[in-house]
Amino acid sequence: MWNAAARKPYGGVYPCKLITVTGVRAYYRTFWHVGAVKAITPCNECAGGHIEVGDYTERCPNNFGGGTVGDTHEGTRLLEDVHDLEVWGRWDDVQPTGPDDPRWPSVCDHCGALAPAGTAGPYKVGDRHADVTRVVNVTRLYSNPSGAYEVGDLVYLPCNRAKGDGCPYWDNCTGRHLHAVLPNGHLWDIDSRANNCTLRNDRTHRCWTQEGDPAVHLTVGKRGPTCAAGAGSIQHGDYHGFVDGHVISPNRGQGRRP
Repeated sequence: MWNAAARKPYGGVYPCKLITVTGVRAYYRTFWHVGAVKAITPCNECAGGHIEVGDYTERCPNNFGGGTVGDTHEGTRLLEDVHDLEVWGRWDDVQPTGPDDPRWPSVCDHCGALAPAGTAGPYKVGDRHADVTRVVNVTRLYSNPSGAYEVGDLVYLPCNRAKGDGCPYWDNCTGRHLHAVLPNGHLWDIDSRANNCTLRNDRTHRCWTQEGDPAVHLTVGKRGPTCAAGAGSIQHGDYHGFVDGHVISPNRGQGRRP
């Protein structure tokens, strides 16, 4: 459960550590946004028409899109940790009974805003629109004290999330990709293909190459079979930096020595 409090200064230097996935974590999640109705268009499947919400009237440090602020508030509360990798559907029947159900968070983790009562149509242009959703989310449980990934963490995850059962990028993949947690909370898939890869038809090189053992001392660079994209750094969302000398930092040469 990543939130704004977990974001770190982008100029910092963060030691890396290799963690593993130990199970699954379920948590109650309430998320909402508030805005004004900008337009209403006819819709056969929508009672009262399709609602287009204009500029949101509340801002939050939450940054789903990778920027500095967002439009969506979010509150989370732990439901259960289970050290079993095969129980993803265990909480399918857990459903909210309404905004007064104490299980569901009512305060934004990122800014402290209180969840409003949801609004319902029919609407007219200019009306306040509050969209509140309550769900049980399930995510991976990790082998560190918080159970959630933290800045500097390195973790191997399956690579088959994009296209079918195989690796979406490489024919010589082991079946898992190494990921690094960046200061903005984004996961960098080090074994993926770079957006600016110059060898799009090649399925054996790596856009980022790894030197050393991720459990001990890792540097990500451009040595070995690679393309001409970049210099071994990552631009992910609003963060740019390196894994060099087993630290994540905005510049090379700031890592510890083996």
